[in-house]
Amino acid sequence: LLLAEVAIKQREAGGGDVPSSFKEFAESSLQCSTTAQFISSISIFVNWCILAFALPRAGQLASTLLPSAGLDPTLLTVGVAAALTALVSTQTNHSLSRVASGAVTVLFAAFAALLLPGLAAVQDPIGAFLQPGTTCSGDVGCALSSAAPVFLSCMVYQNIVPSVTRLLDYDRRKTTLAITTGSIIPLFMYSAFNLAALGGGLDVSMTTGGPILTAFAAASLLGSSIGGTMGLSDELENAFFKNEPVAEQENVDLDNADDAATTATKASLPSVLMALAPPLVAGSLLASGDGATAALNVAGGYCSPLLYGLLPVVMAAKQRQDEMIKKQDGFNDAAKTRNLVPGGVVSLGVIVQPQELETLRSCLFIGGDLQSLQFRL
Repeated sequence: LLLAEVAIKQREAGGGDVPSSFKEFAESSLQCSTTAQFISSISIFVNWCILAFALPRAGQLASTLLPSAGLDPTLLTVGVAAALTALVSTQTNHSLSRVASGAVTVLFAAFAALLLPGLAAVQDPIGAFLQPGTTCSGDVGCALSSAAPVFLSCMVYQNIVPSVTRLLDYDRRKTTLAITTGSIIPLFMYSAFNLAALGGGLDVSMTTGGPILTAFAAASLLGSSIGGTMGLSDELENAFFKNEPVAEQENVDLDNADDAATTATKASLPSVLMALAPPLVAGSLLASGDGATAALNVAGGYCSPLLYGLLPVVMAAKQRQDEMIKKQDGFNDAAKTRNLVPGGVVSLGVIVQPQELETLRSCLFIGGDLQSLQFRL
């Protein structure tokens, strides 16, 4: 909601439509190119971590589906990466979006087919819900701290909040409803899935879970892999390859600004290779045991708190400070300073937890001179 608040106020202040790119959105809000580059590098690293998790899982899934072939999962992981490279580098963004949309459709259909019978088969829902945890010997605080990085890595969806706000024409009520509902529904879906699995109504083993579970896993891996590769190749294209991507006409008038935004483009092969090579190597090294989740732990433990915990607070605080200065000068419009997130400084302080500040200190210290980098941020 803080991200949406910044976007809405930026629009109302006469700044035009907010950029679709999270990096450009932050740069226009903070007016600092150094911070924008820092954000871009973190975003790239997060997507690398997600692919480092997804690629080995896809290789293991392929090994499960082809037991008679007797192929090593690592070799199949390389094959998945090669197929993904060929797909993303030869198809337009429009075609890839259609593939990803198809994966989402399969994902929800398989999820419903798994969840509804699974919930019905749970013998004691209340008992399953109240059963003590086994991680950290039942210590809830310890278990939550262990799981928090993986949960936080799921917050990467907040990259699209500026775009959603623009699509809803910067309407406060619609934006609040969309973001709140869109956050609550997946939480209930996830909780229901856990209840069905832990309550004994759902078999989540890939070897015995059946074709529906296989379709569910395959669709989720396909969608996240395509989305992550597209996002990475686009960022890397802009950062390292200045040549314009190949454009294909799909009944589009390039002289028209509205139509130009829908021009189909292809990612260059170097940018796709650069997007997939690091996570392929890292994922292969981490594939054994629970090592694959280490990539999500890094993304959620270090990167997500900065991007989706600290950054929105910094942008909102700067914007509110500018509004206070305008108010003192008599140039403030009350209708354009209404906050989506009430509570003032208190609410901003609640979002930035002490561990996030410690993460910031650690990341900045690793990057070089702590005091200088803190000043830049």
